[in-house]
Amino acid sequence: MYSISEEWPDFDHEHMRDSNLFTHKKFWNLRESEVDYLPLSFSREDTGELIAFFCFAQWNNEWKAPYLAPYFYPYVKKESLLPEILNLLINYLKNKKHQTISITLAPLFLLNEKRMLIDLINAGFTIAEVEVTSYLVVKTGISFIQHIVNRRKKRRLKSLLGSELSIKEISNEGWSQYYQQLVGWRKIKGHQNLISTEFMDDAKIELPENFRGLVLNDTYQTLCLAIFIKVNSTCFYVYSLITNPDYPKENFPLLLWNALYEIAQRENIQFIEMGTSMKKEGLLNKGLLRYKLSVGGRMSKKYTVQC
Repeated sequence: MYSISEEWPDFDHEHMRDSNLFTHKKFWNLRESEVDYLPLSFSREDTGELIAFFCFAQWNNEWKAPYLAPYFYPYVKKESLLPEILNLLINYLKNKKHQTISITLAPLFLLNEKRMLIDLINAGFTIAEVEVTSYLVVKTGISFIQHIVNRRKKRRLKSLLGSELSIKEISNEGWSQYYQQLVGWRKIKGHQNLISTEFMDDAKIELPENFRGLVLNDTYQTLCLAIFIKVNSTCFYVYSLITNPDYPKENFPLLLWNALYEIAQRENIQFIEMGTSMKKEGLLNKGLLRYKLSVGGRMSKKYTVQC
């Protein structure tokens, strides 16, 4: 039998140490002034051993996981226990407040997510949204340029690598300035800005090893920026990689993808999630998807389920 407590687990415990950042208390606490959330720890009644952990925000008459994050990756010690845990979870939340339960899962390329999707559907969840995402597989001894499918892009990257443009990781001191610049560029290009500058400033202070960025400069100005998140020891998530709007047809992003890939190799990262390729109205952004595939990305899907 299992007990449910509205408490956070110990993330320093060996089983939780490498759990997904979007599951962590420190990440959720960055939003505590905006939304009420409910952590749920499932433990064995006899030993107190943690078996599973979920967290939900109460938002727009929903139990929502995550809140303003790409996805939620619940901790489950053994996947065979998930069906029983899901039944307990649904009953607990519905008894507390009878409203829709909504979970956006990690992309299917991440371990166990396909099994998790099947178990959720068997427990009574239905698929509410499907998004297309892409990812790079990071391999030792294989460079980023070897992943690139498009020959013209390969030639262009070789040329750019021989230039005097400088790439550096964004420092703590420069973080706010560069993120504000990125937000400005996104506005000019008509992109949504889902993460405020205030949140990003707080995130860099609280989680400096997770929230990171790259900047590409020439002698006079910034040409390209990337903000990425270290989700755990095996995965980077790219929130935004964007070119200066004054240079819309340049291939500067290739240099940042290459630099990010090299960082991933040094840190033994296995995957770089390149983000979704969706338009505001929920339609597939075919041009963006083609670009990601042309530089070596692989396609995957991300599901939101509701009950």
